[in-house]
Amino acid sequence: MSTCYSVEFPTIHPVPFQLLVSEVAPDKFSIQAVYYGGATFDSLQELVMKYTQGVIRKIRRTPPSVDPTHGSIPGSMNLRGDTFPNVPHAPPKQYEPQGPRYSVENQHVRRVDCTHIRGICVQTCPFRFTESSALGYLQWSFNVRMSVASGPQVWDVRWGEERVVYELSLQEVAVLYAGANPAASLLKLSDSAFGLGDATRGLVPGVDCPEHATFLHVNVFNRKAQASPYTSELRNAICIFEHTQVCHFDDTAPSSILRQSPSKFIRLFYDFHVSRTGDAAGKAYYGGLVDHALVMRTIIVEFNYDYIFDFVFHASGALETRTYATGYIMSEWFHYGEDPFGFRVHDDIVGLLHHHLFHIKLDMDVGGASNRYETLDLTVDERQWPWLTGLLPTSNSSSSSAASLQQISFRHNIRRTEREAVKHRDVDKPMYHIFYNDQNKNKFGNPRAYRLDVRGYSGQILPDDHLALRSRKWANYPMGVTKRKEEEDRSSSIYSMFDANDPVRDFESYILDNDDIVDQDLVAWVTLGFYHIPHTEDVPNTPTVGTETSVLLLPFNYFPEDPSMGSRDAVRAEWNQGRTSFSTYGTLRNVTCMPRTFPWFQGGSF
Repeated sequence: MSTCYSVEFPTIHPVPFQLLVSEVAPDKFSIQAVYYGGATFDSLQELVMKYTQGVIRKIRRTPPSVDPTHGSIPGSMNLRGDTFPNVPHAPPKQYEPQGPRYSVENQHVRRVDCTHIRGICVQTCPFRFTESSALGYLQWSFNVRMSVASGPQVWDVRWGEERVVYELSLQEVAVLYAGANPAASLLKLSDSAFGLGDATRGLVPGVDCPEHATFLHVNVFNRKAQASPYTSELRNAICIFEHTQVCHFDDTAPSSILRQSPSKFIRLFYDFHVSRTGDAAGKAYYGGLVDHALVMRTIIVEFNYDYIFDFVFHASGALETRTYATGYIMSEWFHYGEDPFGFRVHDDIVGLLHHHLFHIKLDMDVGGASNRYETLDLTVDERQWPWLTGLLPTSNSSSSSAASLQQISFRHNIRRTEREAVKHRDVDKPMYHIFYNDQNKNKFGNPRAYRLDVRGYSGQILPDDHLALRSRKWANYPMGVTKRKEEEDRSSSIYSMFDANDPVRDFESYILDNDDIVDQDLVAWVTLGFYHIPHTEDVPNTPTVGTETSVLLLPFNYFPEDPSMGSRDAVRAEWNQGRTSFSTYGTLRNVTCMPRTFPWFQGGSF
């Protein structure tokens, strides 16, 4: 058990004093060992005796106090440093010029009351609240649920009338720490032990989510309730909004900057995909489509860390789950044995090296519940082509006069059993992961499939039999595919911090029973994560930039062409012999809006 000062924020103001206790109950615990200043003692009495005798190193630390230069405690979230801009200057705001383009069924939603006067839309209502869980957006529809133990879930995800995913859900959040002191070296967290769903916090309009978002209240089981009602309402636990995505070179969705509660700041960027073409006849045309998407967001606060989870629904038929981590790092008093485990981040404080891990479940129903899992394995094709004769040098060992050419290619590889369908720490071989119903094909005879793309597996360097992994065996597998079973509904449990010798949930057993997975109801299990070596810029808070991981489901021969070609958000421009014409397909472009400002914490929980 570490000790720290009760200030803003405790984990970055540690005291060099740790206790090993037998129990957590105040009337039962006993102290079994004491750690102080880099040394271990069998009892408090031994520490006091040696401290009094002066035979151990004495550490003197002044409790954190307000720095007179900026009027706050070091590590707090108060403004300080070189302020910018030079004078207060409000940032851009987002708005819905004609109201939301999504719906919540059976809704208790307060719609934005827009009065159109000469193209100006004045927003006269603040934010919308609802307790409904069924949603629709353009061609997408899905249901939302919050598990008290494992957190956010979406169910029955459909494009049009066709289901793509039956269940997409968070399973576990784990953090494995390291350090040259007892507390850090033994700190291995599974956050479902503390509850993930009931650790959500009321989202702040205009900060955590755009002001035009719809906010959902959710009800979860109250573990502390002694009598009825056994549920508690989490107000503003989820927000839903349409947003313009950011442009990255790898074509992923956006980053954000979000800071730890109580002060959270988000900045979201714009993304657009453009094509420009010209021909030799003096004509040119341009086509562009901004990537608008629906975002369902929730933020889980586990003491010092905030975890942001976004479920993103794109007009291209793509579905994405993103994770971000932000918050206050864990730290300990610095001594020179800590060098391999962290850097000094403030005075005599070392930030602790740690590994963030997330486990995601995807119950696939592409074209029905009977699915196949196939990989398209990238490989080298080497063969002789007659048209290359004389163009490329031939090998001395070649008996043919034709040249040999190496190219990238792929091979179909149907994974037939659960053991064939697992990736065990092997992330170096490039391949596509596709899921499909073999009886559901397009006009070219190819299966209408969805591709699963994992962006954010960090690797696992601890040995397979490491104590911390015995109840977290899913962390050894970047991805696995299993036959759906009711008894294999979760990969972790609320006991996984404590049951390493006999895990309640042994994820590896889901794979080792080696069921046939051809034309079966399939579940994909994905591990995301990143290593974090804290540095001075992580004080007071770790920015989300650089912490993003994601898993995407991308249509793969599923549609006749890109379904976003039907989007009225597109713009086309044509130039012909000096004349230019534009088409916006009927979408109103000249609407402006003057959004009002509303209290940040209206209707929410803080």
